[in-house]
Amino acid sequence: MTATHGAGYPSRMTSDVRIEGMLGPPDVRAAFTALAAVPGVRRAHVEAGRAELEHDGPLDLAALADALAVVGLRVAGVTSRRTLPTVGPDEA
Repeated sequence: MTATHGAGYPSRMTSDVRIEGMLGPPDVRAAFTALAAVPGVRRAHVEAGRAELEHDGPLDLAALADALAVVGLRVAGVTSRRTLPTVGPDEA
C-alpha cells in the first residue's frame, strides 16, 4: 500500500471526471494515456466525455488538467469520493 490515512488504512479515492473536447476513439486513447500518467492514479477507465479514476489520496487537479491539456482536452468537472480499501491475500 502506498498512501496511508489515519490508522494505517490506505486513502483510496475514486473520481469521476467530465472531459470536454473528445471527438472519437483516438481522443479516448489519448485521454487514457494522459490520465494514467497523473501521479497517484492507479486505474483509469475512459469513455467518450468522461473518465473514472482510482487514485491514492486527493487528486492533483492541476496535474489532471495539465495532462489532458497536452492532448487537447479540458476538464469540465470532477467529483471525488473516498472508497474502502481492498485487502489482498498477501496483505491480510
